[in-house]
Amino acid sequence: MSDKIDLDVTFGTLEWKGWVTLAIVGVGFVCMLLELTGPDFIMLGMLSVMAAFQIMPLRTALSGFSSTGLITVTVMFVVAQGITSTGGMDWLVTKVLGTPKNNSVALVRMLVATIAFSSFVNNTPVVCILLPIVLTWATKSKVELKQLLMPLSFAALLGGTNTIIGTSTNLVVTGQFDTRVLDPDSPYYIEGAKPISLFDLSPYGLPVSVWASIYMLLFAPFLLPRGVGAKGAKRLLRRLRNKGELPDEEREDASADFFVGLLVPAGSPVVQRTVAEAGLQETDGLTLVSVKRHGKVHHAVSGEWLLAEGDILFFSGLLDRVAEVTASHGLQPFDSSLEELHDPSIETAFNTEGIRVPAHSSRTLDASGDAPPDLVQAVIKKGAPIVGQTVRGAGFVANFGAGLLAIKREDRNIRWSGGSLGGETLQAGDIVLLVAGPEFWTNKDAQANFSHVGKASTVKGHEFLLPMVVTGRGGKVMLAGKTLGSAGLLQMPGALLHTIERNGQPLAGSVAKDFVLAEGDTLWFAADVNSVRFIRNTPGLKPLVDEKAAKLERTRYIDRRLVQARVVVASSSPLVGKTVRELQFRDQFSAVVVAISRQGERVQANPGDIELRVGDVLLLDTGAGFKERYSDTPYFALVNEIANSNPPRFLHTFIAVGVTIAAFGLFVAETLDIVIGASLAAAIMLLTGCLSVEQARRAIRWEIVLVIAASLGVSAGMETSGASAAIANGLVDIGRRAGGQGFIIVAIYTATTVLSLMIANNAAAAIVFPIAATVAVKDNIDIYILAYAVMLGASAVFASSFGYQTNLMVLGAGGYRNFDFIKFGGPMQLFMLVATSIILILHDSWPIVWAVTGVVGFVVLAAPEALNVIALLRSRQAGGRTNADSSKGGFVKGGESSPDDASDDGVKPAARV
Repeated sequence: MSDKIDLDVTFGTLEWKGWVTLAIVGVGFVCMLLELTGPDFIMLGMLSVMAAFQIMPLRTALSGFSSTGLITVTVMFVVAQGITSTGGMDWLVTKVLGTPKNNSVALVRMLVATIAFSSFVNNTPVVCILLPIVLTWATKSKVELKQLLMPLSFAALLGGTNTIIGTSTNLVVTGQFDTRVLDPDSPYYIEGAKPISLFDLSPYGLPVSVWASIYMLLFAPFLLPRGVGAKGAKRLLRRLRNKGELPDEEREDASADFFVGLLVPAGSPVVQRTVAEAGLQETDGLTLVSVKRHGKVHHAVSGEWLLAEGDILFFSGLLDRVAEVTASHGLQPFDSSLEELHDPSIETAFNTEGIRVPAHSSRTLDASGDAPPDLVQAVIKKGAPIVGQTVRGAGFVANFGAGLLAIKREDRNIRWSGGSLGGETLQAGDIVLLVAGPEFWTNKDAQANFSHVGKASTVKGHEFLLPMVVTGRGGKVMLAGKTLGSAGLLQMPGALLHTIERNGQPLAGSVAKDFVLAEGDTLWFAADVNSVRFIRNTPGLKPLVDEKAAKLERTRYIDRRLVQARVVVASSSPLVGKTVRELQFRDQFSAVVVAISRQGERVQANPGDIELRVGDVLLLDTGAGFKERYSDTPYFALVNEIANSNPPRFLHTFIAVGVTIAAFGLFVAETLDIVIGASLAAAIMLLTGCLSVEQARRAIRWEIVLVIAASLGVSAGMETSGASAAIANGLVDIGRRAGGQGFIIVAIYTATTVLSLMIANNAAAAIVFPIAATVAVKDNIDIYILAYAVMLGASAVFASSFGYQTNLMVLGAGGYRNFDFIKFGGPMQLFMLVATSIILILHDSWPIVWAVTGVVGFVVLAAPEALNVIALLRSRQAGGRTNADSSKGGFVKGGESSPDDASDDGVKPAARV
């Protein structure tokens, strides 16, 4: 900070440059809030206007482009890319953080890891490293990314307040403390004062981190995008009331693409047969998740469960398999029209519990009853009349000639096996699965409410059937001998295990949790293009054509990547009608066909034997430059590279992680500056082949670099114009007038926080601390507490996306709007103002503060993990009881009582209809 800056300036003495600066910052804030254009353009525009008004010298305006912090962020982008491009972080992070079952568990684990990491490493490189890791982990764990990334940035900020070295802002304050408080020649000298040591801030920073984590855990579901809101809170309360037992609608969280119910009607061939005998426990592409009988849902149903009329079987799996299983087993889709017959209020009022629904009773059929219903997938239009109505109120059968079978919202399935689908409120953008009669296709009301309508019984477009082989590595088999469930192969994001082959022969019914893998097994995954890399990066699996891809000429292993290319839609294409082997595809195009997507058909064959057709989409393993060579040729159209699709190199993963840890270790030990350490780590990664030069160039996110550089220049303008000092002095003066040391402590914290929301927090701390030192001398207040207030306030940047560089980094990565930071971070700003003020004011009683914080923090933050553990134990006990009960009459074939008399709740079913 320049010596020319007047720290005594107030709003009464502020010159015109200060007022112009405040106006420019205010207009820029409004432009960002309204999202008129990108934040990089807005920040550069603010800086340019300040320079035009000569608010500061041009050299000062451009100083942000040469700052150490900016260079650190730029280099850390390359380091983070070096770690993720090796492909092993997917597996490594899952091993360390596990696979959480819901957003709350994922949030707690991420908060604890980030706060601990950031306590000893500068928060900016922490976010640079963790951001791509959390992106992958969230996708693989099937948790909402927008529930994690903003808390990731906030946790990194909070972790920096636990030790003096956690953030550079703390070092700025300690530096000023040494020169002002410990220097005998300083007017602020305090005799006997000692330097602030490494953990002096911890008694205050740790409780602040805990209370902030409590806020994020409790309010993220309500205030962040894609939160579960009130429904999630109700589910949590039910779990607490049930001592950890999962609600019925949460049991099916492992379902993949959809979750549907199939009814066992009268006359079905599966009646009086066990699940295993009927072939329904594990059909290829579908998994039986639960069975609903007499209003009660049974999970972990064994193969000995005896099926009865009226049972509702809930499946997860491949959409195109529903119609086939329905027809072959005599089942009926349990849609919203049939749900009315099973409504608990109707059953109670008219004594119809257990009444069986006859076969072919669905009201979605036409009058003749000859035409079978279609499975139809559609999207609810924006502004459609049914938006805001419940499923029951929308009257699907009466108004559209279709029953609603399932709903998918924001890539998440609406789970309803234990609840009521009819009571679900419809929203614009919902993807609905319908059981539709012929009249649906010409229904004007349906056309007004739905878009992207199509038959759902066919394979999704651009879905590949990817063959992967179970391998051994270094003489040690990594997956052979494990079950599919323990290997996590049934929970791949966006993918489902379709079939398993052993010795070239498909194994019927092998896609089951307890199926034991053997070396050489071929696993066929139905996956979209975005899911392929998760499958490919699984240790112990390799693509069927991996050996051929390894023989590509002039292609380094590090340069290999996946490319998606469509065969040109023309009968004259030289590829059409020939097999991949006949075309000598590898020699001709320097690429290997990994899998083929064919609209409406799932192609399961060795890629070399597949005859290409017009419109086929090929998934290719190739080297750099394929897109440039073949984008404009008579062979392919729509050639696209898949991001981060390099083949996994697990040895390089450990090299990349090792050099990164070493760089941070040397920084913590004060041996190397983080910029030098990160640069050396990036250089070692390049030399060892962890990433290529091309990947290093593409890793740098220049829009973020520009925003940070421009924001540092705007911050300098706020300082030199006196605007920052005027704001700080104004807030401190309010605290003084309020009276009492507590109000002054709050004023110092508030002044630092407000400035940090507008300018760089280093600059905010540098401006406020001299004011705090003056106040300490004049009002006889503990200078240490005021120093801690400045440190904590400088890291409390929650309500502004451009207040700190880590917020800017997650803004784009998480797809947030600027208003999202105000919505979630604004209340957090006020909450932390109160919490931090209490912690600082009660500094003489910090053991009591720690005791209260510890108890509340343990109860709240440990609750999600505790409920998961309890639920796991209860499910195992329930599974044992279910298997034990299956040997008794009414549940297995051969029992003394009939299936119709079977009742787990003691209610005997009424007579059949």
